[in-house]
Amino acid sequence: YNNGKSITYVKSPSISKSENTVTGSKISWSKCEGAAKYRVFYLDSSKKWRSLGATASTSFTHDKLTTGTKYTYTVRCLDSKGNFISGYNKTGVSNTFLKTPTISSLTNIDGGVEVKWGRLNGADGYRIYRKTKSSNWSVVGDSDSTSFVDKKATSGTNYSYTVRCLDKNGKLVSSYNNGKSITYVKAPSISKIENAATGSKISWSKCSGAAKYRAFYLDSNKSWKSIGTTTSTSFTHDKLTT
Repeated sequence: YNNGKSITYVKSPSISKSENTVTGSKISWSKCEGAAKYRVFYLDSSKKWRSLGATASTSFTHDKLTTGTKYTYTVRCLDSKGNFISGYNKTGVSNTFLKTPTISSLTNIDGGVEVKWGRLNGADGYRIYRKTKSSNWSVVGDSDSTSFVDKKATSGTNYSYTVRCLDKNGKLVSSYNNGKSITYVKAPSISKIENAATGSKISWSKCSGAAKYRAFYLDSNKSWKSIGTTTSTSFTHDKLTT
């Protein structure tokens, strides 16, 4: 025998986690002894590994992706000169990117705050969160559609809402953003209607967050017509037909 050849063994990185962030797919792996850096690849449409970049960290985010699309990744170790010093997982690890749902509108309706957003391909459901200036994000409910009514909102309170995607098993598969905000003011509920000397008097309870109230009546065309504004919690509709 002779003196042979020597090599420093560096194991192939094993991707331990893949998740969606606001900007793209983030993959993570454990540190490999002997590696100075790592090069990340994804499988392109021609089934060839294409380099995304190198990092000294043990995670990498692939940005500017198409929502609802599956991407497959693998990682190799590099030495200080940028040379490959490990093998790689030829099968790779896949992740389907789903972007964070964007809230299109927040509306105060009779019964709560209505949250609406656009549908995302690949999402089987959505989870809705809210917070106030003094609280963190908390779950208010799930939806299979692209709207949700928060019926537990307190009148006069400012809320921020955000939405995340769910898969068919109820697992979170998208990130979240800062969302949109609205101050919830409940719809006035008429508590009393009575005939006064000059007309019909309606009364309602005070709504926190309201500065004034506008009263309407249903005209002959079945359209709501304004009859006046008041800072009070009652209003008299005059000059009526007995």
